[in-house]
Amino acid sequence: MSAKTTTEYFCDVCSQSIGEEKPKEDLRVSAGMNGEWAMEFQYDLKHFCAGCRHKMVEFFRGLR
Repeated sequence: MSAKTTTEYFCDVCSQSIGEEKPKEDLRVSAGMNGEWAMEFQYDLKHFCAGCRHKMVEFFRGLR
């Protein structure tokens, strides 16, 4: 008897399945905020579906 395992990738923002193949683009968004008066949070996002990728690109283009 043999066992077969697979890896499935999911969007780090909305949890939608991206598929079993590793995404071709190596996208990464890291953000954090901490300090005496700031709410402490950390985000490390690596995989995005097409819709969330578009939203991230539009958001960061607007920061210029």
